[in-house]
Amino acid sequence: MIDDHDDLRWENLGPLSDWPDGTRRRLQFGAREIGIIRQGERFFAFKDRCPHRNLPMVAEATIDEESIRCPHHGWSFCMDDGSGPEGSCLRTYPIRRHDDQLWIGL
Repeated sequence: MIDDHDDLRWENLGPLSDWPDGTRRRLQFGAREIGIIRQGERFFAFKDRCPHRNLPMVAEATIDEESIRCPHHGWSFCMDDGSGPEGSCLRTYPIRRHDDQLWIGL
């Protein structure tokens, strides 16, 4: 278990070797649908629902180095902090590596 961010519950996502570069996954944690993306050595986790139409994004989104673009209507969101157009925002989640394992803070 990871000790930083004591206010979060950390869930193990498995070994880093299970997450090759370019991986996109949608995982369910209770009622939370979370999209997780690996780009090189960086990982991004966010609520996998567009705030505009509440539709899933991760499977069909266009992704570049800094943003994810909704496949349904084209809004683009910063993958670092979730910020988007017109004051919209994707809920983001912290990802940590520890002992060759990947963890998400919920």
